[in-house]
Amino acid sequence: MTSSQPPVPPVTFELLGPVRARRDGRELPAGTPQQRAVLAVLLLREGMVTTLDELIAALWDDVPPVTAVPIVRTYISRLRRTFGGEADIRTYGRGYLLRTSRAAVDVRRFRHLTEQARQAGGRGEHRAAYRDLRAALALHRGSPLA
Repeated sequence: MTSSQPPVPPVTFELLGPVRARRDGRELPAGTPQQRAVLAVLLLREGMVTTLDELIAALWDDVPPVTAVPIVRTYISRLRRTFGGEADIRTYGRGYLLRTSRAAVDVRRFRHLTEQARQAGGRGEHRAAYRDLRAALALHRGSPLA
């Protein structure tokens, strides 16, 4: 008889400051600055296919190296290994689509909290609006995407 393991808590992603990923409060290795940039682009475009050309343009301002495609593919492979199914990165032709849980990305939590605050303010629930706005602002840890 095998004992059941508790479910692994979801990985969370931080973009409202330095680009980071955490599991259970511990930072995960998100790789080099360029690999983190690939992760950030995929997270910001979550649910949409991001082409290889878009990722290459995000990484190199000028002329990309001739090895740009294999470099990006290596970054994607490393990200898949690091996050497993908690950040599902699928290949679609010459592009990638990332899916995570709704609450996994701080940008989405920020948008949700500010929308809740707007609605609470509209109903005259100023304490609730204040609470939600403070929670949203607490998600910021410096310059976004640093």
